[in-house]
Parts: sequence; C-alpha cells; structure tokens
Amino acid sequence: IVVPQIESDTRSASTQNMKLQLIKTSSGEMLCGSDIHLITYQRGIGKTLSKEYPLTNEYEALLKCAILDSDTHDIERLAIGLPVELMHLSDKLKTKFTGVIEAGNYRHKVHEVLVMPQPIGSFVQFKHTNPELFHQIHETGSSILLVDVGFGTTDYITTAGQKLLPRRTGG
Repeated sequence: IVVPQIESDTRSASTQNMKLQLIKTSSGEMLCGSDIHLITYQRGIGKTLSKEYPLTNEYEALLKCAILDSDTHDIERLAIGLPVELMHLSDKLKTKFTGVIEAGNYRHKVHEVLVMPQPIGSFVQFKHTNPELFHQIHETGSSILLVDVGFGTTDYITTAGQKLLPRRTGG
C-alpha cells in the first residue's frame, strides 16, 4: 500500500520512527514502506480497485519501492505479474518501466521488462521445488491447472507439460 505524500508526514513525531520511503511518481510523491499500513489506517485509505490499476501512480510507487528495497541498481530483467485479464497492458508497462527508474535517491537501470500472467510464478515455483515430479509431468504431457485467487480477480492457466494451453487460460 502506498499513500500520497503530505508534507507533515515526514516531520510528524508519529512517523519519524517508521520505515518509510518517499517515491516520486509521474504525478507527485507517495510514501511506501513496511510501516505504511499505520498511516493508511490513520487516514482511512484503502487500495485502488481498477482495471487500469497497473497504470496508476500507486502501482508505479509500489513497483519503485520494491526496486528500491531490492537494493539492485542494474536490473537485467524485471518480471511483472499481472492478472490474465490485464495482459493487454503489457506493452504500456514494458515502455513505462524499461530504462532508468528513479527510486529514492538512486537511479536504477532496467534493461528489459517481462510481463507475464500471475499464475506463471506458481508454475516456476512448482518446477524448482518439485524437479522430479515436474520432469515426469513434462515427459507425459500431463495437464496442470494453476489458479491464482486474488483480491479482486481469479486467474488460471492450463498447461500440457510445459506448453501453455491458451484456450484453457483466463481470468
């Protein structure tokens, strides 16, 4: 969660000991960090729900906060997971986040942005944590249904071995 920056936030006694980062977005400054839930509770702020969420300032601030927290300044590939129904935003995100990203007091270089449907992360995790079973599934062409039940969407992909079955994938 991120919140719009208010000048008093950085000087307030209640926020001085919090772990917060000031992030500049295309239309202003926002705060993010591990203690941000305390400010959102004080202000009654919640997460934006929108089909265009990945294009919002909140999303930009969260992504920049993650980049800043990673302490990585030269990023060969930035992988972004999206709900299946938002994959049409891929090109816009690739354009927006490829190149120099300013986060905190640092300039981070992102060489390439990969945008993939969110359940793919589950597939990769499964592959790396169950190599023998994954090999067996790959060899036999068995199908796997990966389901990601999220806050506002449910995404799913179906594979035969490692091959994605687009007609049986959606969200």
